[in-house]
Amino acid sequence: MFVASIKKGFIRAKEPGITALILLMFFGICLLVQQVLNIHPLIPMFFTLAVFLVSKYTSGYFLGIFASLVSVLAVNYAFTFPHFRFNFTISEN
Repeated sequence: MFVASIKKGFIRAKEPGITALILLMFFGICLLVQQVLNIHPLIPMFFTLAVFLVSKYTSGYFLGIFASLVSVLAVNYAFTFPHFRFNFTISEN
């Protein structure tokens, strides 16, 4: 019983790292898609997939909600004009 609770706590301790790894991996993929293929409408879909994977491989709601908020900020910051600046005043955002 004690060993099972230690393993469960260890697995939950790795979940923020899993979340960060998934988000960084998809951020890099989106940078490559933007530079190489120049297909901008796919970028939010990649981040939607990232949020789905975070929600699937972590427990609870917190990390999925956190991943969705980080994804919205990442798309606004890096992949919408003006690039690498936050701008929430554009109507399409």
